[in-house]
Amino acid sequence: YPGIAALRGQSGRVSLVVLVDELGKVADCTVIEPSGVASLDAQSCAVIKQGAKYKPAIGLDGKPAKSAAFQSIIWKMF
Repeated sequence: YPGIAALRGQSGRVSLVVLVDELGKVADCTVIEPSGVASLDAQSCAVIKQGAKYKPAIGLDGKPAKSAAFQSIIWKMF
């Protein structure tokens, strides 16, 4: 959880589009619906780039292909 957001008790939902390469690795991440909290938005792509693993798409030729995935992260303190 981003430290500054935790200190301020901030939460929110961030929607992202993730570009996935032929190996299933994250090639890029873009916030498409921000939470309104900059630190949560920035941390969302950082988390996805660091730890997300995807199964690559399969093209019409039967081989792994680039693709896009839509993802939302809900930041909430308990």
